[in-house]
Amino acid sequence: MFKNYFKTAFRSLLKNKATSIINVLGLSIGICAALIIFLIIKHENSFDKWEPDNDRIFRIFTQYGPKDANSGIPMVAPKEINSKITGIDVVAHFINQSMDDATIEIPNGRMEKSKTLNATPGIVFADDNYFKIFPTKWTFGNPTSLEKLNNVVLSESIARKFFPNMTFQNIMGKTIVFNDSIQTIVSGIVSDDNRITDFNNNIFISLKTLTETGLETSLVGTPGWTNINGSSQCLVKINDGANVKSINRQLKQLFTSNITKESNDFVDFGILQPLSNIHLNTMIDGESANKNNRNIILLGIVILLLASINFVNLTTAQSSLRAKEIGVRKTFGSDKRQIIVQFLSETFLLMLVSSVLACVLYPALFQLFKGFIPQTMKLNALLQVWTLFYLLGLILILTFLAGLYPALVMSNYKPIQALKGKIIHSGKSEKVWLRQSLIVFQFVVAQVFLIIVFVISKQIHYVLNKDMGFKKNAIVSFYTPEWRESGTHKNINILYNEIKNIPGIRNASIASGTPAFNGFSTTSLSYGYKGKIHDLDYVHLRNIDDNYIDVFGLTLLAGKNVRIDTSAKIPDVLINETLMKQVGFTSPNEAIGKYLMGGNADSSIISGVVKDFNIMSLTNSIKPMILFANDFGYANKLSINFRSNNVEDWKKALKDVEFLYSKLYVGKTFDYQFYDKTIESLYSTQIRLNTLLKCATGLSIFISCMGLIGLVMFLANQRTKEIGIRKVLGASIPQILSLLSKNLVRLIVLASVISFPIAWYYSHSWLADFAYKTTLSWWIFPICAIGMLLTALLIVWTWSMKAAKSNPAEILRTE
Repeated sequence: MFKNYFKTAFRSLLKNKATSIINVLGLSIGICAALIIFLIIKHENSFDKWEPDNDRIFRIFTQYGPKDANSGIPMVAPKEINSKITGIDVVAHFINQSMDDATIEIPNGRMEKSKTLNATPGIVFADDNYFKIFPTKWTFGNPTSLEKLNNVVLSESIARKFFPNMTFQNIMGKTIVFNDSIQTIVSGIVSDDNRITDFNNNIFISLKTLTETGLETSLVGTPGWTNINGSSQCLVKINDGANVKSINRQLKQLFTSNITKESNDFVDFGILQPLSNIHLNTMIDGESANKNNRNIILLGIVILLLASINFVNLTTAQSSLRAKEIGVRKTFGSDKRQIIVQFLSETFLLMLVSSVLACVLYPALFQLFKGFIPQTMKLNALLQVWTLFYLLGLILILTFLAGLYPALVMSNYKPIQALKGKIIHSGKSEKVWLRQSLIVFQFVVAQVFLIIVFVISKQIHYVLNKDMGFKKNAIVSFYTPEWRESGTHKNINILYNEIKNIPGIRNASIASGTPAFNGFSTTSLSYGYKGKIHDLDYVHLRNIDDNYIDVFGLTLLAGKNVRIDTSAKIPDVLINETLMKQVGFTSPNEAIGKYLMGGNADSSIISGVVKDFNIMSLTNSIKPMILFANDFGYANKLSINFRSNNVEDWKKALKDVEFLYSKLYVGKTFDYQFYDKTIESLYSTQIRLNTLLKCATGLSIFISCMGLIGLVMFLANQRTKEIGIRKVLGASIPQILSLLSKNLVRLIVLASVISFPIAWYYSHSWLADFAYKTTLSWWIFPICAIGMLLTALLIVWTWSMKAAKSNPAEILRTE
């Protein structure tokens, strides 16, 4: 029986080639989007599931007030937690994100030159409890290998990279020098961990090497309960059956008891975060990957829904052409159930073909949405057993949801009416209003996408071209591999002086950072004003030299530039207008010569006030800022600006800079970036979202226009005799086209009316995240509506031309 169903279904699909192709194209795109959704969800929920007792593993993070948080904790906290908090079995403390740009030197023990390697990711300072949280197979050594000062444990792949011609046994005891000053001994080798985790570390330096040698202060700051660094990570495994709420109460009490009342507003308490929550959290680590995943999941669902609506429209539009077939089937004894099964069989076959094509389209759509797909998710994720089960389930669900309504409509045809050809005249029984509602829904979605894309593009253009208070063109910036712990900046000073002698370079500056970049550094200051000491928290900080203002074109409102005098007991600082007003000064001149306490020095003197400039992206308002005279202890970013606007001159100057750089920093890559590109990178999330929405908008319009074809086919079939009579009576082709498109114009207008407030709401909500934003121009809405209408009319007229040009004699004879 089922063999006959599928044979008939296959013949029906071949007979209606145009409709089948349109259906397959739309559904394959939708199914492919749904497939990517499934693989993303499965991938994102697979992080750190392999650890034994992972439900008992937590990260301790620091909570600031009700909303703000930092994934790190104070350096002094882990020991106190281990000794004073009950209910915790293991406390593992490690420092990450501090050594990825480290210089790695492999002494060979002979007179030959030592081997120097480029920066290697995955370097952490860890205690011996790290491997109790993340157990691994030891090739040589054991977890106690990290107990001693200056010990280092390597993964097998890193060991092979560092010592390519040696056995693992011979590598044990070898010396590795990090950043010219951290000398370590290989005390263990572990197998490579290819499991999905957020903790992809492969070089483990003993934590004592950091805490007992003076490196701690320079890397993560002076130890203290109010000094929180995100790289200071603490993972704990609680006892079986321990009460999480009780441990959180103890943590809060421990933190608050160690924080003075004066600084109590600065940091609140530590709190447990489940290991399973770390990857998908939306609060602690800034912008969450999960936010991007939600965007693509929502868009994928919408695209699949549009494709399913298309299928319903096209199938019901074709139903009038199959009315006689249904009448014959019912006359020969087919009941309603058999006809429903027949049409569901056709739907299943169509979904099956679409799924095969979706797998073919998968690589293309994967690349299209690559900016929003997790970087750890690979293209071969498709080749999993679970994917087959998911596709089969999706086919069955879509077959039922999308195919049931058309099957019910056609199975309800009465045999006599069907054989007499009266079905096409029964408008009410066809529920035209439902089909038209679905068309309206499709164009509402497509138009909302289109309007939002316009708004996002307009905002991106605005933020990239807005005056941020500094120069960003013809400037190049790059970091130098100086290491402040070594106590010397000899190379950077040589490079700095040599660069200024290059003919194409106008000026150069050494600083801790450019005026605006993706990240920030803050400090706390105090100021005595009107007999009271005022504490200023979250003051943004830069260390600059005396060329900084000139290179970046900052405006000095009062006073003079900083003096670079490393012997000065009280350094010069510049402050911006916002900090000036926050302190309480009424004018820039009033601030000159006043003293501030804190920051990079016990006290500093205000030498000048600069005009406000944006120190972060335009999603943020201007923050208070202090610019310290550079003591060369905290700065290794060099910025240069060119004399001319000629690109060829820039290339020549950069070659000269690269030559000097390679001489001073042997083996290091000269990695520079034009500053206008740095500013553009501040909006990388918004730019990726805009790209994604453009793709989704294109797919939505494409699918919606195919849905229009279905409606035009239905109208043309329903009004065949009317078209013939009108042509006999002298109607022209434009008049026939107008007749067929008039109703569709009303549907597009209705879709516009519905889409405008929806698009305005989402556009307004998105713009609300920006402190500085473009206007939500009224003209965007009618332009999008007119563009959508013209696109729809072009599709309708192209498809309707066949009916409009048909011979009326043949039409009426057939009727």
